[in-house]
Amino acid sequence: MANRPTGSPSPGSLHREAYTFDDNSWSINHFDHTFWAGAQYYGLARANNYSPMESFLFTFAASSFWEMFAEVREKVSLNDQVYTPIGGAIIGEVLHQVQGIFTRGSNRWTNRILGTIFGGPQAFNRWVSKNPPRRSDVLDRHGIAKDVWHAMALSLVRTDQPGTSVEVAAEVITIPGYSEPGQASQVVSSVPISQMLIRVGIDQTDLALYFKTALIGYYKKNLSEATPGRRNLGLNGYELFVGPSSAYTMTDRVHGDDLHEQFAAVSILGPTVDLTIYRGRLKMRAVIDVYGDFASIRSLALDEYLENHSNVGLTDSIRGHGYYFGYGGTANSNFVVNYRGLEVGGSYRVSRVESIEGHSRHQENVTTDLHFSDSRSELKYWMSFQPTRDWRVTGGVERLRLTGSIRDMDLRDSQTRTKMYGKLTLMF
Repeated sequence: MANRPTGSPSPGSLHREAYTFDDNSWSINHFDHTFWAGAQYYGLARANNYSPMESFLFTFAASSFWEMFAEVREKVSLNDQVYTPIGGAIIGEVLHQVQGIFTRGSNRWTNRILGTIFGGPQAFNRWVSKNPPRRSDVLDRHGIAKDVWHAMALSLVRTDQPGTSVEVAAEVITIPGYSEPGQASQVVSSVPISQMLIRVGIDQTDLALYFKTALIGYYKKNLSEATPGRRNLGLNGYELFVGPSSAYTMTDRVHGDDLHEQFAAVSILGPTVDLTIYRGRLKMRAVIDVYGDFASIRSLALDEYLENHSNVGLTDSIRGHGYYFGYGGTANSNFVVNYRGLEVGGSYRVSRVESIEGHSRHQENVTTDLHFSDSRSELKYWMSFQPTRDWRVTGGVERLRLTGSIRDMDLRDSQTRTKMYGKLTLMF
């Protein structure tokens, strides 16, 4: 009888030993699979009017089919089964919400272009079906749909390292009556909050993705006009959102000549508290998120280990690319105060990752299965002002601290980088 090829789906792809962490490069695992595969699967389902849960199941099924049957000569990748369907669904849902404010807007060329950029699957579906998008009757002065609350920003960022990058940020809140006078106390669904940030370096290695979405939650508000009949003078009161959310984070950037930071996490589920207080033209917003993570991170202590040891016998991803897969958690806080265009804010994010051993693609060749532990904390504070209605100028400081250790070897390392930055932002 002929021998069955390694990784054959029956029964090889179905037993426990066939589920491993793969040895792909950082960009393939954490950008290509999430952004270009998972998010597009999800977007196609959403474009065909499937719900968020149905679209996630479609994405999971598509990813699983590819892993088990298209790559029959390979073992099923555990990390792909997390990053592609879950990370891709998070990215895909946020992009679906963002593209909606453009495709429901006026039929101007800017909306058509931006709707296609953020909603490629939706644009393709409209082209095939010949169905025009439904337009909103409520538009802002840019012709963007105003039937939901939104904020969009395109920024040019310059640091003192030096380095220049471009940022695109967006937030879409579909809660009825959000930031409007009135009272409410209700459970909200249909993806009430979506946020994203994409940063791309121009003259440096710097790629960052952050996508966050909440599918359901409790919303309460008590808002009134600070001066009756004068909405432009602000509001008095508060609004509060509490609910579960999910997030996808990916960072790949080089600091100077000696530090390469790589971190990615699917924050599968965790509580979010979002509180905004209004006092006339003074607005204060605080957000706190806490998550459990499936993560990947570049080991900070690996270089010290390799000074006295060979990389022979290490896991595939560590030996080939310097990163590992693990579990951990993330806590994030953000506080912003805005008064008549002047803004002061700060944010703090901390994440910790512990490696998962015993599941390397070629585990039979692993003779030194080390336990890695890494953490990263990022503190930012800034001040900005708005010289015109559409433009904002920001100056701030960012402090990044990375720590890493190898428990089995009692090796530890830490790095801290502080940089100042300036940002010019177009808001629309």
